[in-house]
Parts: sequence; structure tokens; C-alpha cells
Amino acid sequence: MTANHDPLDDLLSLNLQEFLPNRLAVLSRLAQSLLASELAQFDMSISHWRIFLCLAKNGPSTVNGIATFTKISQSALSRSITKLDERGFVCKTKNSEDRRLAAISITEDGLNQLNAAITKITATWNALLEEQGVDKTAFLETVNDIITRLGGE
Repeated sequence: MTANHDPLDDLLSLNLQEFLPNRLAVLSRLAQSLLASELAQFDMSISHWRIFLCLAKNGPSTVNGIATFTKISQSALSRSITKLDERGFVCKTKNSEDRRLAAISITEDGLNQLNAAITKITATWNALLEEQGVDKTAFLETVNDIITRLGGE
């Protein structure tokens, strides 16, 4: 590095189209947007989606358990659960020994809603990958390996 080197020159010459962290951030934003759009067809938010996935995977759960799984704040989670309960997609069962605690479970209608959304979302992503000539299995393995390597789920 010379005394006359300006670090700003490096930044100005950075090609964001080839800078992987930038491309992954763009892909993440677009994937979230596509997911939100697909879920809206089922009158479902991303928070609802995450709650459904938690309950389908883990069975009846407390609000704390759902919050841990979904990474949704407890106040936002409580509002979402109330909406889902009002629509008949989840059921709250109070603990007989401690009325402050409730087990939240997904109803048959909730499972049907979740299955319909999964079918639509899977078809959309499969078509997108197929259009690009991407092998879904290899792509998913690579993504999962990177997530694991970076300390993710």
C-alpha cells in the first residue's frame, strides 16, 4: 500500500453485482418479498407462516416456545396468535393449574391452510429453479452447508 493510495478508490471500483454478500442480501430480500406475496393469497402473513410451521413441527406449544422458535417478539406473537385463534386456525388451551399459561395448537383448518400455502410456494420455487436450470437438491445442499458453517440452524 502506498502513501498515495485512497481507500475510496477500492470502494468506487467495487462491483456490487459480483460482491457475494450484497447479492445474498438482495436474494434474501426478494425471497422474503416473494414469500409474503404468496402468503397474502392465503390471507397469511410471514409471522402467521412461522407460527404455523412451529406448531406443525413441534405440536402444542407455549407462547414462550413459539417465540423461541419463530424469533417473533412476544407482543407481536400474542397479536398474531389472537388473530389466528379468531379465524379458527389455532386453538388456545389454558393450563388448569396456571391460568396464565396456555398451550397453542394448530387446528385442522390451520393445517389445511398451511398445506395449501406450502403447495403453492413449493411450486413457485420449483418453477423458478427449473427455469434457471438449477438442480434443486444440489442447490439446497449448498445453502444448508453454508448456513451450518456460519452457525445457523
